[in-house]
Amino acid sequence: MSMKRSYWQDLKGAFYLIWRNKWSFISVGILLQFVVGIGAAALSWVFQLALLLSGESNIDKNNILSTLTNPLSLVALVLFAIVFAFLFMLEMRTMIALIYLSRTDQHLSFKKVFRQSFGRLKDFSGWNLLHFLFYMVLTLPVAGLFIGSTLTDGLYIPNFITGEFSKTTSWGPSASS
Repeated sequence: MSMKRSYWQDLKGAFYLIWRNKWSFISVGILLQFVVGIGAAALSWVFQLALLLSGESNIDKNNILSTLTNPLSLVALVLFAIVFAFLFMLEMRTMIALIYLSRTDQHLSFKKVFRQSFGRLKDFSGWNLLHFLFYMVLTLPVAGLFIGSTLTDGLYIPNFITGEFSKTTSWGPSASS
């Protein structure tokens, strides 16, 4: 006979876990926000560099092609995507490592949390990076609804792109045909 845990037992266990490791959660969270904040500033700088290299002041529907066809600008945008993916995965992996280590009743330390976080980031190269970037582009419309990151808070697909999808009134064959 298997033992089932009730919702309240799980909730009580979660609160106990948070209370027992509160200082570790807070300190790692503050450090992580600091690192991601510096990374967000670096992302802003790399994006501004891409705009500068393409000779544009912003990217919109009229100049996106010229920005993407400029080789130097394209290199800066690829660098932007790689840095973004690295920071996003670092943030997610650190939170996962923090929860995993606290659930397994291991002593939490910066060294353990970040060793586990960076240890898994080495798998994030080559085709895995390309797959992840494709995944991020596909999930931008719902960024922040299911899994949140400080990097995806202000990200969305611009209206001039999503507006094309909303112009059609039905997805199937029309009733008038």
